[in-house]
Amino acid sequence: MRVRPAQTPTTMKLTSLFTLATTLTLSSLAENPTTPPVPPNPPSATPPPSVAPESAQPPPPEPDVLKSLHQLPQSRIDVLMVSLPEDKALALLPELRDPKTIEAAQARLLKLVADKQATLVDWPQLTNPSGKRTVTESIVEYRYPVDFAFSSAPPAPPTTPDPAKKSLLVDADAATPTTFETRNTGTTLEVESVVAPDGQSVTAQISAQTVHLLREREFPTKGDRPGEKAHIFQPIFETQKASVVFCLRDGERSLIYVGKPVEPGSPIQLFIVGAKIIPALQPADPRK
Repeated sequence: MRVRPAQTPTTMKLTSLFTLATTLTLSSLAENPTTPPVPPNPPSATPPPSVAPESAQPPPPEPDVLKSLHQLPQSRIDVLMVSLPEDKALALLPELRDPKTIEAAQARLLKLVADKQATLVDWPQLTNPSGKRTVTESIVEYRYPVDFAFSSAPPAPPTTPDPAKKSLLVDADAATPTTFETRNTGTTLEVESVVAPDGQSVTAQISAQTVHLLREREFPTKGDRPGEKAHIFQPIFETQKASVVFCLRDGERSLIYVGKPVEPGSPIQLFIVGAKIIPALQPADPRK
């Protein structure tokens, strides 16, 4: 037999309070169920800003070339191109090849041009900033056929040829031009020059050229009628060209080309180059 200890009034009061607190707690949990708290998200790590490699960086902007041209000295280059008979050219060549007498010889050469005893082919001139390249052209396009389509029509009845009638391609009606080419005739001058630091001389690389139509050559071909001939005309061009590198003092002139075509009786061609140095422009005074 189990004997329960006797409860005192204090013990009974504590027991009742504990029972009431437990009941209230269970009742509150039943009415307001709670979910376990969600732990906060850890702070996201912000990646450091990407740094482009040095090679991928854009290049610095280039200075405006036109704005810097006034800081460069310039050179004025001209090429005198003259055609004259062989005897007159041979008489002038010794003086033209001598730097001491070339000025007087050129004056005599221009006097021959004025007297219609020589022909001025051209006299191109360029003003070129130091270290730059410039080009001038005086061109006439010459267009000529290179491929032909021959007639496939049946031959016409034979006729008695007319001896007074010249047989040409148009008369024979044998071929029609189908492809053409174009050749530039005239003069071209290309210059690339550098002025010396002291401004007293210039070193230049130039290419001077003249091209002109010498004549048209006649090539025979067959016509579409028995016993009839046709002719195709093709152009023959003549070229004089000089590509040189030279150094001239300010105001000096020099003979750079002497040429004679292979055609009998052809005149001699002369190219005389001259240089004039133009100092760089002084920068403006910011105080004005």
